[in-house]
Amino acid sequence: MVATRSAKGQSTLEPFLERGSRAYDVVSYSELQGSLRRSLIRSATDIAEVARLAESMIGDVRNLLKVKKAPAIDINSVRSGAVDAGVSGKNLLVGFCPVIVAVGSVFKGVEMKDSPLAATTKLARIFRDEEEGRKLANLIGFYLQFELARRLVEEGVDILIIDGPLALSKVHYSTISRDFSQSFITTYQEALNSLLALLSESRDAGVLTVGIVKRVRSSIIQRLLSLDGKLNDSVIASISLSVKEYTKPLPLPRDWSDIPGEAQWRGFWGQGLKPRAVFVKGNVKRVYRLEIPEYALPKLDYVVGALTSLADPKSGFPIPLSHVDRLARITEQTSNSAYLRLFKEVMLRLGPSAAQLLNIVTLQHGEV
Repeated sequence: MVATRSAKGQSTLEPFLERGSRAYDVVSYSELQGSLRRSLIRSATDIAEVARLAESMIGDVRNLLKVKKAPAIDINSVRSGAVDAGVSGKNLLVGFCPVIVAVGSVFKGVEMKDSPLAATTKLARIFRDEEEGRKLANLIGFYLQFELARRLVEEGVDILIIDGPLALSKVHYSTISRDFSQSFITTYQEALNSLLALLSESRDAGVLTVGIVKRVRSSIIQRLLSLDGKLNDSVIASISLSVKEYTKPLPLPRDWSDIPGEAQWRGFWGQGLKPRAVFVKGNVKRVYRLEIPEYALPKLDYVVGALTSLADPKSGFPIPLSHVDRLARITEQTSNSAYLRLFKEVMLRLGPSAAQLLNIVTLQHGEV
């Protein structure tokens, strides 16, 4: 682009702004609903186009991905473990204060055996940087999940279900694009070490440890098959698969951590630890990404058969995972209770007369 010159000889961006500006509607407020309706109609047209495009590729996708039907498994013969973590927090004037809980349990079929285990950490320090605080809270959630899962390996389960991936995104948690604190870097390393220990111990004990990614936003299938960029994995798999069907194992993107390489560098034996992605249709509406390490691939049919046989018809996810998900969920009541406790502890240290100082633990605008 060549910038034009103003009367004073200075370059301007006017030509670029004229050509590149996003189109938008300016209407009277009384006409706002009509403008929104027109926008939704355009979006609906785009979505219908994507659906038809995906439908036209069903045959090719099914052949290329070697889609199979999961075998039925007697759920009473399946001894599984499941772990999940809940992450929430409050934005205060002083910074972001996270609350993190992880829950794990052993199941026989869909019945929980004994009392579930729970793990938390002392309320993490206040983070002035909200982005770092939220990412670090997620890393702590992963760490607590992996640590609880290691305990469940010792319980002699057949299948161990982790809520989330079996690799950490190098892009999402990258320290290249911005500076993070030493605490963040240390927590990332701890979470990765715990994951590698879990996978190594699972392999050595013969436990089939897998991760279930509930919200599929990846583009693994689209890139692998060189499909139209409008199609992501959730769209392709949802339209191409029938209930309880699954794809062949696919490689994870390169921007996820190199598990075998990280394992070797950190003193673990990396053989068989590399995770692969398998797309599974749990019910008529929902597809999830199953991440399974290479050592467990010879038993892939059994794994998917067990997970789909254990599926909750409403969610499509295995009932053991849904159960610990409910237990680990941090409700608004729990988050509020933690905040009130924090406020009380600060008041005890500053004194009730220090009203001006207590303002720093006031909720930010928009927080409830």
